[in-house]
Amino acid sequence: MDCPVCKTDIGRYPHCPTHGDLARQSTTCPICGESQDIVATVVDLERWDNGALIQDALSYLSADQREALISGICAECWAKMDEGDEGD
Repeated sequence: MDCPVCKTDIGRYPHCPTHGDLARQSTTCPICGESQDIVATVVDLERWDNGALIQDALSYLSADQREALISGICAECWAKMDEGDEGD
């Protein structure tokens, strides 16, 4: 496993010496059923849970990963839905 912030290989242990404890959040897309594990620091997940904007608290995650945490919808399904909106 790598630290999502500094990309340091931390092995199997969910702790980065620089960024602290890490948590693995599992999401399942409600459209296609694809599962995804997203790793973030516990402190940053708590910041988001306590009201910080996700793009501020978890800025090191991709927009697709942040959206998966919010809605569960995977990037592929968002892209397919977006394609359907082009005719509007």
